Amino acid sequence: NNGCVSSDSIVITVDTIPVVLITPFGSEFCENASAVTMNASPMGGSWMLNGNAHNNSFNPSALVAGSSNRVKYSYVDGNGCSNSDSVDITIDPLPVVTFVLDSNKVCSNGNEINLSGALPLGGLYSGTAVNNSKFNPNGLTAGAYTLLYTYTDVKGCVNSAEDMMNVVSPSLISIAP
Repeated sequence: NNGCVSSDSIVITVDTIPVVLITPFGSEFCENASAVTMNASPMGGSWMLNGNAHNNSFNPSALVAGSSNRVKYSYVDGNGCSNSDSVDITIDPLPVVTFVLDSNKVCSNGNEINLSGALPLGGLYSGTAVNNSKFNPNGLTAGAYTLLYTYTDVKGCVNSAEDMMNVVSPSLISIAP
């Protein structure tokens, strides 16, 4: 103990972690939805989809209907500090739509007929000579006409089915004297 004192000091810099945010782009998509570009800040990070490296394009039609998928964006700043943000996205299946006309043959001079035979109920019929869920063959030339039934479910997913309506010329009856 000779009365000597020694000291040392060190400066510690504590960097803040970067704030990382995925720009909201939706949490549910129909299975046939178009691809969307994902954005996040700060730029320059990396994307993952379900644990696999991915680009910044999210394509619902490439994923399984009914599945839940995790998108993660990670960023490392110049100080080596990292952070990430993630979102869970559900892929909704399309509604199952069927359309089989109750009667698919009508005369070209016939009356307007109510269309039916499509499920689920609540969709829209469309096609040549279709108006307000009715088919009007009057004035059509003989032939096959494609009719479409389109249904939108509560999640906004749209699907359709089609059937053919056959328009025939009326038979000519001649009465001999």
